Amino acid sequence: MTVKATGARAEVLFPLISLVLDALSIIASFGFSYWIRFFSPLTSVIPVSLGIPTLKEYLIFSMVAAVIFCTVFAVRGLYRLHGRVSTLDELERVMKAILLSLPWLFSVAFFYRGFSYSRLVFVLIVINSLWILTTERAFIQSLQRKLYRRGVGVLQAAVCGSGTLAVQIHDRINGNPHLGYRSLGFITANPPKPHLQPILGSASDIDEILRQQHLDMLFIALDPAERSALNEIIARCEGINLEFFLAPDQVILEGKAQPFTIAGLPLLKIKESPLFGWRGVIKRAFDLIIASIFLVVLSPFLLLLALSVKLTSRGPLFYHQERIGLDGKIFNMHKFRTMIPNAEAGTGPVWASKTDNRTTKVGKILRRLSLDELPQLYNVLVGDMSVVGPRPERPHFVKQFRQTVPKYVERHRVRSGVTGWAQVSGFRGDTSIEERTRYDLYYVENWSLAFDLKILILTIKEVLFSKDAY
Repeated sequence: MTVKATGARAEVLFPLISLVLDALSIIASFGFSYWIRFFSPLTSVIPVSLGIPTLKEYLIFSMVAAVIFCTVFAVRGLYRLHGRVSTLDELERVMKAILLSLPWLFSVAFFYRGFSYSRLVFVLIVINSLWILTTERAFIQSLQRKLYRRGVGVLQAAVCGSGTLAVQIHDRINGNPHLGYRSLGFITANPPKPHLQPILGSASDIDEILRQQHLDMLFIALDPAERSALNEIIARCEGINLEFFLAPDQVILEGKAQPFTIAGLPLLKIKESPLFGWRGVIKRAFDLIIASIFLVVLSPFLLLLALSVKLTSRGPLFYHQERIGLDGKIFNMHKFRTMIPNAEAGTGPVWASKTDNRTTKVGKILRRLSLDELPQLYNVLVGDMSVVGPRPERPHFVKQFRQTVPKYVERHRVRSGVTGWAQVSGFRGDTSIEERTRYDLYYVENWSLAFDLKILILTIKEVLFSKDAY
């Protein structure tokens, strides 16, 4: 059951509660940081040499900071409802908002000459506000999802269309009640198809349907044969207070559409070089730093792995294999050998499997923990690969996939990675190529340094706990 009366109120109430708790969390982070610096055991490590200031000055300043932080949070869209964000994503969003708030905070502290604030307290405030705010916001989101599942604050919607995309939108909305939406049914522009249920009516009566159902939003997802009715649908909805969402054409849907203007002409940019200019420089610098650190820190462990491979089976230490990388160029990818020599002599290129009898005893352990991939850090150093990116595939399989998997070669717009978004999302080994490609393309279109760090953290989790590698 949906509690309709609270839908519009929730749009005000939930953000207001979140804003108040954010402000209290910021004030709490000031007080906690003050205690750590001046009264906790930290004072025995870093003594207080200039005396202990009063808490009052820090609390007053914390209220100014709360206004600054909450304003930046609002500008960054952190008070928008009806979006599911993981705790790790929320940590990233809060971190970015805090970093953007700091210059304003420091400016106020600098121009206020009546009191000198401890620099160490400011460092502690950044650290404490990050985890306190993330914890508080994760709690708020958990509470919102529980209320949405019970129908509290849910927004009523309908889907205008009768094709595959319309059905997909309807099913996704109703299959995820924690997001705070509910689709009541379909409004059709053409004679309805037999499988389409429930039908609220036709597009010719859309204005009456919207009023009778008291809808908050309308999703327009028209088939090519229905698009001629778009202008009429929009015209009939004039004067009705609700939100419109237009499902774009497939080519725009799969890209990352951005508004763009040339000589005053409004355009949509649906494709761009993902790592053009400084983005590419930052990505490459990140790769060199991470690969160098890992190679230095892991060098004794790499030597131990090399000895275990060499002493337990005959054959070369490394396995070199041609893969397709950036711009479709072929390079040699390096791995610790995990199979018997000439494993594909009688079969040709084939996928490995969990019960593959070509794998050596040590090789099974290396593949299970993905340790055989560590020599690819050298590929990263020489520029063949990146630390994070779509996993490179062999030319034999690329030739097949480019014919059967839509947009598969779009993966080659960035350097291949030692680990990737698809792999940490559960698509490792002999899994769906279509799904894996979809995740890879999402990474290509949405790259950021924070995204790479997130994937690295999730990779460690996958290596330690996943049972899918072989």
